[in-house]
Amino acid sequence: MKLLNSLPEIDVASATLAIRNGISIETDALVTLSGFAGIDFKTHAISDGPFGRHAHGSNATFEYILGSMGLSLDHFVKVRCFLQDSVRDFPEWNAIFKERFAAPYLCRTTVGAPLVVGLIEVE
Repeated sequence: MKLLNSLPEIDVASATLAIRNGISIETDALVTLSGFAGIDFKTHAISDGPFGRHAHGSNATFEYILGSMGLSLDHFVKVRCFLQDSVRDFPEWNAIFKERFAAPYLCRTTVGAPLVVGLIEVE
């Protein structure tokens, strides 16, 4: 088992938000990632603005984490998504999802949740 607990951009954002958790755990051929909202790597804060900016920011956060492991979003087999306002934001999330992931689509779950920060959290 290999635990990834530290990446420079994630560490600064986590300190800013007073959040601390493992980034990922790798076991054999499976990598499990913590959930992340979109992080603006210029300000090290949660992405601001409209939902689409949050969603693209979350994907960019995962691209950064996975890139550090030599992986990409193309290695995902399942996505869990939590939306602050699922009724309002699901159509846009669905469009962003289909834009980023090609058919045959990976497994996914999308639910509404009272998030602590941001408009979306993906794991």
